[in-house]
Amino acid sequence: MTANFVLFTHIFFVIAGLSLATVLHTGLLLQRAAREVAAIRSWPRVIAIVEAALPALAVLILLTGAWLLHLSDGEFAWSHGWVIASMVGLVVAEAAGAAVGPRSAALRRAINTARTGPSARICTGVSSILSCGAYRTG
Repeated sequence: MTANFVLFTHIFFVIAGLSLATVLHTGLLLQRAAREVAAIRSWPRVIAIVEAALPALAVLILLTGAWLLHLSDGEFAWSHGWVIASMVGLVVAEAAGAAVGPRSAALRRAINTARTGPSARICTGVSSILSCGAYRTG
């Protein structure tokens, strides 16, 4: 019973993390593609909440995964390749999020302080992979 509950919570946290990552990337892409500031005014708050929740979910994924390894009574171990690959993937994803965090915060500040009008004004002074308008061709 306990192992099933822990497995359920582990999978739940993984799905929740993937869902939040999808919301985050959707928001960032919509910000980049927007032509008017008014179209993206609500996204900075959503992105800030999601960026704060993802590290907590990563810890919960790690803790429930460790608990599952403990409950396996040696059937699975930290030295198994899939466990190592999962750990490396989790660390790389969190490191990437930490690296992009300051740039995302600068873009959120720029959006919050921008006047209503074309979104190209937001990009002034925000030089990063998150700067808006990167997908525009015209």
